[in-house]
Amino acid sequence: MNENVLKTISDRNEFVQHLQNDLSKNEENQTEKKVQIEKLTETIKNLKFLGSQPEWDSIIPLGKRIYIPGKIIHTGEYLLEKKSYPYSFNVLATIEQTVDCLEEKKEVCEEHLEKYGDIERQLKERMELLGGIDGKSDNVCDLPEKIMSDKGVAVRVGEFYEILEFEDN
Repeated sequence: MNENVLKTISDRNEFVQHLQNDLSKNEENQTEKKVQIEKLTETIKNLKFLGSQPEWDSIIPLGKRIYIPGKIIHTGEYLLEKKSYPYSFNVLATIEQTVDCLEEKKEVCEEHLEKYGDIERQLKERMELLGGIDGKSDNVCDLPEKIMSDKGVAVRVGEFYEILEFEDN
């Protein structure tokens, strides 16, 4: 085989490795977002339950062995951290405001999760184009004679070549 073709194949394998690394990082990000969404959902559920029953029977300690029956009454106010560049501050909010804020955070996390899903599909599509998912590439004869970028790989997409570049960290 031609030296340029062999170099291109080795560059392609290197790029497939970078795509696999990006794919694993993306899967980690998806897992983190799913955990965040679950925590926010659980917190919203608990806040709504606490708001529905503001009074709780309790035993209040007065000393080491002295307890009296009492009631704990939740005021329905929560301390929220608001972030405003470059400062962050705390705000006292009602239960409705707190639930709304948490639902907004949950929606943002769900949007991020959708974006991560799109990124995953794009990465897998690129790996298929490079022949990196099954480890075999049938389109070796379609490789260009020279690579236009020293930090990427040329991939044939239809009648054109796409230059895929990766970033150095």
